[in-house]
Amino acid sequence: MINKSFLFTILLICSFFNISNIFADQNDPRLDILFLNVKDSQNEVASSIYIASIWRIWSETNNQNSQQLYDLGNQLLKQRKYEQSLAIFTDLINKEPNFAEGWNKRATLHFLMGNFNESIQDINKTLTLEPRHFGALDGLGQIQFKLNNFYESIQTYEKLLTIVPHSSSAKKMLEIMNAQFI
Repeated sequence: MINKSFLFTILLICSFFNISNIFADQNDPRLDILFLNVKDSQNEVASSIYIASIWRIWSETNNQNSQQLYDLGNQLLKQRKYEQSLAIFTDLINKEPNFAEGWNKRATLHFLMGNFNESIQDINKTLTLEPRHFGALDGLGQIQFKLNNFYESIQTYEKLLTIVPHSSSAKKMLEIMNAQFI
């Protein structure tokens, strides 16, 4: 178990010296305390501050060229240039196979393109690299729901809620699916 005060000290040092990029991606030690803060939050609004920080860290790489690929892939995704974005994220994954958010972004693209099997494969890789990746879990739950695999989707959303207890979207999905069984 990682000592909370040690992690807090790292956060303070990084903030004081403005060295937030000294660590990056899912291996960043700042994540442990952020996830603890998400769990300890009193409500969804309070946890959203920590969740935003988690997303920011997940979106960082320690390699400038890889960061440029990641940023370009996101820009193309926002412009709905899915094929081009997919090629960029595939290139990024080939260069940075241990960068969980690269896999997650490609999983998102596959989902948007209706390639559910490919999306699930990329989600599984994301979760291997970062088991707490609530975004990947949400995507997996959505795919399972679309495929009428309600039991698996319920399990996925229940797991997501162990990581982000105040997620109203996960709670809503569970309500919808539980209604399917009644």
